[in-house]
Amino acid sequence: MPAIADFGVEIRPGRTKRPDPMQIKPLIRSLPSIAAAAALAGCAAPFTNSNTVLIPIAGGKTTEMSFNSRGPVLRSGGGVQLVTAGLFPAADRKHVDYVFEFSLKGGAAPKRVTIEDMTEDPTQVLVDDTAPRLNNGYWKATTPTLDPKDRGTIWLTQVDDSVRVFRFTVVLGDGTSVVLDQAAVYPGPLKAAIAKMAGLTP
Repeated sequence: MPAIADFGVEIRPGRTKRPDPMQIKPLIRSLPSIAAAAALAGCAAPFTNSNTVLIPIAGGKTTEMSFNSRGPVLRSGGGVQLVTAGLFPAADRKHVDYVFEFSLKGGAAPKRVTIEDMTEDPTQVLVDDTAPRLNNGYWKATTPTLDPKDRGTIWLTQVDDSVRVFRFTVVLGDGTSVVLDQAAVYPGPLKAAIAKMAGLTP
């Protein structure tokens, strides 16, 4: 699994260039500690004054993300506003779950919601909701508690900072699809805390 130094990023204003593998580390390390904690929980605030970056993902492709002083900016489009994407402590504070949430304009429930971890190959489907329901205009899903034997947890045991990219595919009532990629930043020390809570490390 890639650590933060393995990602190529280009801070853009102006035209997009080829990713520079040395630029993501100072970008992420410039975030204040409160932002890192928020990003760990999958939270970010959609406000301006952000840097747009290119992050390599599975299949040799890149996806465009915006970062500000608080971390990744939450994506929106097609009536979908992302609210949460990342790892949270479970209710017992002894396990860790993925939690994903978005709001949807119009009030009509989507037909299907799929969320994939697109960070590297092979990609991993984390949620596939074939009968989604809205609660006051919001959809939310919590995955089963992380299994320490799952291949998808290996990145949490690596000591460097990481960026994960989650792809939301929302099939709307009219059959059209909204696809949004969302980044989440995981500094090394916070990854270590998650790994311990999830039972991945002693």
